[in-house]
Amino acid sequence: MSSPEALISAICVAAYLISVLMFAGIFLGGLVKKIARYRGLRRRSRQFRCGNCRYFTGEPLLKCTVHPIEALTQAATDCQDYE
Repeated sequence: MSSPEALISAICVAAYLISVLMFAGIFLGGLVKKIARYRGLRRRSRQFRCGNCRYFTGEPLLKCTVHPIEALTQAATDCQDYE
């Protein structure tokens, strides 16, 4: 191979490796963030009765199907729908 072809080939390989590393970093960063959010939700669910309730979903966006606003707060301490 001549010098310009080798240079172009090296640049393409470097660009490919950089893009793969960036994709892996973004993927792992999102995964770590999701795991941290899930662990925080589980930790809070143990503080209140919600964690043992059958209506508690454990999802960050919809914690409780009956009382989604009150889930994992002080208002959930005396929940009438606790089962």
